[in-house]
Amino acid sequence: DRSTWGIERMLKKLNFEVVKAFNGAEALKILKSPDTSGLIPCKGFTCHYFTLVVTDLQMPLLDGIELTKEVRRLPNLIGKIPIVLVSATGDEMQVKEGFNAGMNDFLCKPCLLYTSPSPRDS
Repeated sequence: DRSTWGIERMLKKLNFEVVKAFNGAEALKILKSPDTSGLIPCKGFTCHYFTLVVTDLQMPLLDGIELTKEVRRLPNLIGKIPIVLVSATGDEMQVKEGFNAGMNDFLCKPCLLYTSPSPRDS
């Protein structure tokens, strides 16, 4: 959807390589494979370390809060990965539930990326 595309585009501008999952269960499977170290084979790369999880609150099969709980149960560094929950509602109770589940931050959609101009742009 358009909001997912916007977040993906912002992350790429910040030099993140984006690995997408289409639901929470798929995201958990990606994070867990082939082990729970966060090191996975990736298309065109020898290995890939995950450094951030951005998850929508509402997803099929496993929502963002449940995904956060499951990730926090994983051993090694992958269980400590920063998690940002994104939602269009910004409901205070859901945000609180997300923090209680172990998320690190919350973004309300639509999200905008503001960057300072570099000295070269002046």
